[in-house]
Amino acid sequence: MKTDDQYTWEDKDYIYPLTIIKDRYNGVYSGGAYTAWNLDPDDVPRLVHGDDMTCMDFWSAHSKNNKCWDGSTIIVGKGATIEEAVADLREKLFHNNL
Repeated sequence: MKTDDQYTWEDKDYIYPLTIIKDRYNGVYSGGAYTAWNLDPDDVPRLVHGDDMTCMDFWSAHSKNNKCWDGSTIIVGKGATIEEAVADLREKLFHNNL
């Protein structure tokens, strides 16, 4: 059995931690009905669960350069299904060598 530090990108199905969220506004602001995060649930920015203006502001800023309000970079997978969101996250993580 492999331990966490033994996984590489050859193990393409392995993303940990992984949090999947059904988008509150069905992708109107985020661009996906589901979002996949390489974060623990408590680390996902609370702004994604906010009211219309809060969500719009978060996703507008994030979509420009993957930057959050505090300057941190968060890679988010998006898709019409859970599988698409996870595949998008996997591709973005691989592309960014994260």
